[in-house]
Amino acid sequence: MQNGDVRLNGGQFFKISGIAILAIGIWMEVELYKYMEMSTEFSGTAPYVLIGTGSLIILIGSLACCCTVKGQPVLLYVYGAFLAIVFVLELGAGLSIFAYRTKLTEGFDKGLSQAMVNYRNNTGHLANDFDVMQETLHCCGNHGYEDWLNLTPSYPIPPSCCIKEDCNPDVPEQIYTEGCYNKVIEFLNGPKMSAPPPPCDWQITRKLVKERGQYLLETGMWSDCRFIVGTEPNQQVLEGHKLFLAMSSPVFEAMFFGGMAEKDPIAILDVQPDAFKALLEYIYTDKINLTSFDQACELCYGAKKYMLPHLVEECTKYLWSDLYPKNACRAYEFAKLFEEPILMEKCMLIICNQTQEVLSESSFDDVELSTILTVFDQEELNITSELELFSAISRYAQRHNQSSGAKVPRLDGIGNPSTEASNNTNHPTVRDAIMKIRFLTLTPQQFAEVPASCNLLSESEKFAILMNICSTSASIPMPAGFSTSRVIRRRKPSRNDSIFMGGASSMDTSRTSMIRFSLSANEGGNEAPKKLYCCRQLLRITECMNTSVLDCAVTFTCDRNVCVYGIQVPTQIPAVEEERQATFSYPELLYAHLLDADGSRLTYTHFTSRVVFRSLIEISFNRPIYIQRNKVYKVGVVLNKIGRYPIGTYPSQSTCNGVVFTFSQGQSGDSVRDGLVRGIIFSIPSSNHNSINNPGMSGIPGDHNKMSNII
Repeated sequence: MQNGDVRLNGGQFFKISGIAILAIGIWMEVELYKYMEMSTEFSGTAPYVLIGTGSLIILIGSLACCCTVKGQPVLLYVYGAFLAIVFVLELGAGLSIFAYRTKLTEGFDKGLSQAMVNYRNNTGHLANDFDVMQETLHCCGNHGYEDWLNLTPSYPIPPSCCIKEDCNPDVPEQIYTEGCYNKVIEFLNGPKMSAPPPPCDWQITRKLVKERGQYLLETGMWSDCRFIVGTEPNQQVLEGHKLFLAMSSPVFEAMFFGGMAEKDPIAILDVQPDAFKALLEYIYTDKINLTSFDQACELCYGAKKYMLPHLVEECTKYLWSDLYPKNACRAYEFAKLFEEPILMEKCMLIICNQTQEVLSESSFDDVELSTILTVFDQEELNITSELELFSAISRYAQRHNQSSGAKVPRLDGIGNPSTEASNNTNHPTVRDAIMKIRFLTLTPQQFAEVPASCNLLSESEKFAILMNICSTSASIPMPAGFSTSRVIRRRKPSRNDSIFMGGASSMDTSRTSMIRFSLSANEGGNEAPKKLYCCRQLLRITECMNTSVLDCAVTFTCDRNVCVYGIQVPTQIPAVEEERQATFSYPELLYAHLLDADGSRLTYTHFTSRVVFRSLIEISFNRPIYIQRNKVYKVGVVLNKIGRYPIGTYPSQSTCNGVVFTFSQGQSGDSVRDGLVRGIIFSIPSSNHNSINNPGMSGIPGDHNKMSNII
């Protein structure tokens, strides 16, 4: 009888468990369905699986009771088989629930956003479900009540967001502000275990401020802001403290306490998580832990973005100490992108001194074509013949054409580029690099063995080049655009090579480079050119209100070659309250840049300083830029402080010291609120001052119009 009791209790146990699973399935169908169907990953089968499983278990439990009462052996065997089936079914039900919860978190965000769009269009029963969800869970919108206002077009906050009836939805204190996404996920996951409290008096055991800062960074205690850093699938959420960040970076100050205030969490998609963690570690603890060239590049980018000059300097020093032929081209591209002319010069010296090693590295196949063009432009390269350059560009073309499926760019006739090459005039091509190779320095045998056997040249071009190699007075000209130089490139030792290649400190090298530029600019004992100010004549003035971030730009040309140093912009007009309190100054924060006609950035600057109201401030670019006459350039300014700015109306031309500036040139949309740029600071270089085209780059020929934009 005891065995029967055990069997009876076992059957009752499975019967009870079946009833529990059945109840969960019915609850999911009735109560949770309105939440789950908003998920893009929801198939609607999970509740029915649980209902079916629970019903089957109840049936099996009832059969067990019947078998035990009647004592029939056959039915007992059937019951034993059912026990095994029950185990498999319960395991499957558990896995189903787990898989469902995982998919819910993946698709629920997208589903809620779509449900808000359907709510606005008043389509389907999802609108009513959304109202029920907001009222039940005390939430509003997907990630916050602002989501309703950010719809396109904007939608008023629905009444279901109100804490009490007849509230004013425009007042955040009277509505639910937390988003429904987190509320639903918390509802499904259940209550979480609270984090263990921090140890008592943890401040006492940490003597230094940086130690206490590191503790706050590691634990996230008292954090009041979050960052979503990186891109999928390596995206991470990092916590921070506004006060720590703002006291280290003017960009963070404007982001949290100024006109650039952003929503939480703040998305930072252009910085990798490891680099941003290193940046936070520097802000909290002053520690700079650089372990690789790639990490230094990433961290330097973040330091420039958030205006941390000391961190930029340390990253640049590390890059200086870690330069080799393998990464010289990549370092050059990094220095070019972020306008580090001294680092650019050292990279190019390494490339020129160790050209053979650079060309033979597999990393050379991954550099930008614009970098290859710069290398092929050099007058001095450490190569035995031009065949090394041709072999490198041939390998580069094969590598990239294999990956893209494109055909190798060819030259179909003498001086006539192929259709494919001619259609791509905005970007450098393999053809541009081939045209810079000095084929005339090769012997006929060298040309026949390598370039003539390659399909990068057409038959007519091969014949024309070979004829010019064999004779200086050939009747057939070189193909149009090809190099006609017969000068063999040889790298000659320079007195500066020992400075750059001998392990001198970055500070010494920087000083030497600047001295060399200074000498070139004052060659022959001439004085440095005098700064001049082209102030635009004010015809009429109005006011422009900056509520967050204000962009302004003006295009211009001049009738002489000049060197531009910076611009003049007006400061804010004080508000009534500021005038009443006799406030004479405020902290200004702006960004300015100079672009060429192609939109490539030539120079830029960040300006942050306390300035006087109703005044004119001088904004100096990071380096002077040589401006060519009759070419269109564009000055852009981004103002980041909330307030009123005076915006003027000016004549289209202004003349200063015989130089005529014409403004608002180019397309009509290029100049936006151009009245915020009051003047241009420039000088008139003499013939001895043309080297100012590329400050600190006097040993590297190049065109500043090829500078890349920051991404």
